[in-house]
Amino acid sequence: MGLKHVVLAFVLFSLCAFFTSAQPRCKFLPGQVWKGLYRGSEQPYGGQEVTVNITGPSTWEEVTTFTHFRVAYGLSSQNQLRLKDFDSSTPPILTCPSNSLGTYTLDWTADCSSVVLTVVQDYCPRRLVGLNKIVLSLADEHNTCEFAQRSTWRGYYPDNNVLVGKLASFRFGAGAEVTEDSIETTIITQWALNQDGNLVTSDVTGYPLPGRFLCPSGDQSLYKLTWNSQCTQVKLTLVKDSCRYRRERYNNLVLTKAATECSFKTGDLWTGLLAGNDPRLSGRKASVSVENGMAVTARVAGVNINNFWFVDSFGDLRTRDLSSNPSGYTCPRSSLSQYALTWSKNCTEVMLEVIRDDCLTRSNVWSGAKLAKVPASTEPPVIVNFNFDKLVPPSARPCFQA
Repeated sequence: MGLKHVVLAFVLFSLCAFFTSAQPRCKFLPGQVWKGLYRGSEQPYGGQEVTVNITGPSTWEEVTTFTHFRVAYGLSSQNQLRLKDFDSSTPPILTCPSNSLGTYTLDWTADCSSVVLTVVQDYCPRRLVGLNKIVLSLADEHNTCEFAQRSTWRGYYPDNNVLVGKLASFRFGAGAEVTEDSIETTIITQWALNQDGNLVTSDVTGYPLPGRFLCPSGDQSLYKLTWNSQCTQVKLTLVKDSCRYRRERYNNLVLTKAATECSFKTGDLWTGLLAGNDPRLSGRKASVSVENGMAVTARVAGVNINNFWFVDSFGDLRTRDLSSNPSGYTCPRSSLSQYALTWSKNCTEVMLEVIRDDCLTRSNVWSGAKLAKVPASTEPPVIVNFNFDKLVPPSARPCFQA
C-alpha cells in the first residue's frame, strides 16, 4: 500500500472516530415544551395527552389532567435516555421508586422536532406502559390560549408553601379581576397576559383582613404560562415575583379549567359514598334527592339532612343546612360553604371538594364525596284524569252495537 493510500485511510478513520464520539445533534433543551399521548389504556394516564416541560438540563415534568411526574433524565455515551422519577411526583402510588432506572433509545426526525422513545430496559410499570413507543413533538412556543371571563380554574397548591395540597379555585370576573378562593383565604387579584403570553398579576384585597397571604397592591409579578393543546390546563412558572406569599402559591401551580355546564336538577337522585372525616357518617352510603329547586334531602345511615344546594354561575356548590332528623347533624343556618364540583364528561358523576366551609362538621362529611346520578325510570308514564272524549277522536273510538 502506497503512502497516499495510508494517509487517506488515516483521514477516513479519524473522521469516523470524530463522528462516532460527537455529541448527538438533537437533544432536549431547557424551556422546551413537548407534547404526546401516553401509550396503553391504564387509568388514569393511559391514552391521555401529556405535556413534557424541560425544566432544566437534566430534569423534566410530565403533566396530564390527573398526574404530575417529576423526572431526572440523562443521555448515556450510546445516546440512550435514562430516566428516574422524583419522590415528589403525584399521585405517589404511580410514581416509580427512586432507585428504579429506565433506559430508552431515541429516534429523532431530521429536523429534531419529533422523537420516538423505545424501551431498552425498565421495570417501572407506569414508564414502561406509558413511554414505550411514545411520540413526542416539539410544541409551538406561541399559542392563543387565554382565561375567559366567567370561567373557573382549579388546582392544588404546590409543595413549596404552607398551603401544600389544598384546593384553590380561581374565578375570572369582569375585566382582569380574579377571585382566588381556598380554605384559608380569599384574595382578589388582577391577572393580565402581556404581549409575550406571560401572566402579570397584582393583589387588590383579601379576606379576612389583615390578609395573611396578601401582597402589597402595587407589587406586580410575572409568570410563564405553559398550556396544553386544548387550552384546558396551564402551568405557572416563576419569572419574577418579589412577594414570597404569592411566589410560594403560584410557582409550579397547575390549573385545570372546570366544567360549568353540569348541575343538579329537580327530580334527580344521586347516590354514593361519603369519604370525609366524620366518625359517624364517613364511609357510609348516601343518597341525595333534589326535591324542589334548591331544596335537597340527604339520607345517610338513617339520618335525614335537609339543605339548600345552589350551583353558582362559576360552577361552585354553595350549601346551607336547614334541619336534620334526628337532630345534631346540621350546621347553623348562618354557616355558609363553597365546594368545587368535578364532573364526568356526561354530567352523571360528580366529586365534591371543599374550598371553604364555615362549619367543620359539614366539611368533614361532604369533602371528597363521590356521587353518581341514578338513571331515570324507563317505564311509560302513568296518565291520570284520563279524558276519553278529549284525547280519543271519534274516528278512533271502538264501535259498539246494541
